Amino acid sequence: MNTTLNLTKSQLQLASTSLLPLLHQVQHALQHLIDNDEPTSIDLCSRSLLPDQEQCLLDFLGKGEVEARLNVFGESILQETKYTGVWLVEHYNPDAELTGRYLEIAWLPNILSSPVEDVHHAFEKLTCHLDELK
Repeated sequence: MNTTLNLTKSQLQLASTSLLPLLHQVQHALQHLIDNDEPTSIDLCSRSLLPDQEQCLLDFLGKGEVEARLNVFGESILQETKYTGVWLVEHYNPDAELTGRYLEIAWLPNILSSPVEDVHHAFEKLTCHLDELK
């Protein structure tokens, strides 16, 4: 694994901002996910991040390979960061106004998980449709 970190100017400023404790929280949340199989959600809107701090955070986390978009009462964008298991999740209302921004430390963001009841219903529906084909 290549652990070399090529830092940009904004990332170098990271150490002198209030973002370092937040990144340590993410690190601990990843360890908690590994050890206990329990996800963590960090509400970025509840933090008083200045726009340049927020951009520095997003630059540092980068983008990973997976992005998903949902359209349910507004758009939700789920972007894996370059740190697998750390997801940037943004929710927008129908007027495209940001309503929530979170870091989810999880195997998969919760919003992408199917509710158990829905899976049971899907099984029953599929079984019924297959029975109709007999």
